[in-house]
Amino acid sequence: PAAHELACLTDKAGIGLEPGTAPCIRLSGSYRHPLEADSVSDVVGVLTAWVISIVSLQTPVVYSQTCIMSQAAAKEQKARQQEVLEWVRAILKGTVDVPAGDMAEVLKDGTILCKLIAALPEGKCGKYNKKAAGKFQQMENCQAFQNAMKAYGLPDEEIFAPVDLIEKRNINQVTMSLLALARKAQHKPGYTGPVIGPKESTENKREFTEEQLKEAEYTPRAW
Repeated sequence: PAAHELACLTDKAGIGLEPGTAPCIRLSGSYRHPLEADSVSDVVGVLTAWVISIVSLQTPVVYSQTCIMSQAAAKEQKARQQEVLEWVRAILKGTVDVPAGDMAEVLKDGTILCKLIAALPEGKCGKYNKKAAGKFQQMENCQAFQNAMKAYGLPDEEIFAPVDLIEKRNINQVTMSLLALARKAQHKPGYTGPVIGPKESTENKREFTEEQLKEAEYTPRAW
């Protein structure tokens, strides 16, 4: 088994994988894909060596471009989460102590979120549990925050589900929801907090005279 090395090389078997992602085993100085084996016993031998190499971790893993891109995206998401958490901390400064740490863990029980939207201009939140140690109370708080975001003017597609936060099913959606809330708040009169994310678009209505519309009808087109 020590002679077998695991690597990620271009797919030699033509099975439709992207370059650099097909796993191959180097046997006797040459790389071989399991589908290139000449016999059933050869397939078994190659796959056995493959499994042993993975389990023993005898050689470093060569990451594909897809893997590297995924790592970059994860790093960017973490940075965005910290940006959102800093925004929450700035809005609640002087009233609520927002601890440092992972955004999902800090916001999970929903109490900070309910206080957050109540602190925004024209924002308010219904009844929620001030202490939410249990999952049921956390769900209730997140649902109260959901309703408050809807009342604040956010569409359903920009509002995360309670399980996205509490069970960490989709933390990226939680981040997007809070960025959307920040965008909406920045558009409200009296907002003095920090600006994060893109500004909310506003209507740019234009009026044309009847003469201008007729002139446009007879304007030659470029194509």
